[in-house]
Amino acid sequence: MTSEKEQQIKETNGEQVEQDRASTRKSKKAKSTKDKKKKQSAAEQEIEKLKGKITTLETELTVALEAKILAEDRMKRVVAEFENMKKRQEREFDRALKFARENLIRELLPLLDDLERSAQFDSDGTQQQEAEDDTKDSHKTGIRMIYERFLKYLQDVGVERFDPTGEPFNPDIHDAMMTRPAENGDSGIVVESFQPGYKMGDRILRHAKVIVSE
Repeated sequence: MTSEKEQQIKETNGEQVEQDRASTRKSKKAKSTKDKKKKQSAAEQEIEKLKGKITTLETELTVALEAKILAEDRMKRVVAEFENMKKRQEREFDRALKFARENLIRELLPLLDDLERSAQFDSDGTQQQEAEDDTKDSHKTGIRMIYERFLKYLQDVGVERFDPTGEPFNPDIHDAMMTRPAENGDSGIVVESFQPGYKMGDRILRHAKVIVSE
């Protein structure tokens, strides 16, 4: 009897040990699973954080690129406006310079007329007066030289002198001072020029003063 009880006790103890071992293994397994879940949960949270950061960085990058494009467009407009303003100022300066030069030449034309008349007068009386006075001859020669240099300067800056004698009268470039009966029957013809005209390119600096046939 004693032997059977002892055997039963051993068996009972063995079962209890096995149960304890099974419980321990189950507990360890559950703990391992729980730890794995915790680790997975932490990794997933970290991944979500990284995804959020990536999304934020992508948004910031997009905004920065858009700002860069806008800045480049604004810079291009500023540069274009500056170039246009520069060209406009250059055109205005050239126009003002041309206008000032034309006005200056207009102011000098009466002086040129005086020199021309003096040169013509000297030329008419050259032989007689040269014989009388060498000093006067030098003076006349100087006047002719000044007149010729003046004409050369005007030619160099694009000023053209025109004498319309024999041409049809044109009120755009001629001033009719008087009329004269036509000798050959043609009317409206410039028969004589009191004063030559001057032009610079397509701009008339001074109209020619003329006599017109009628």
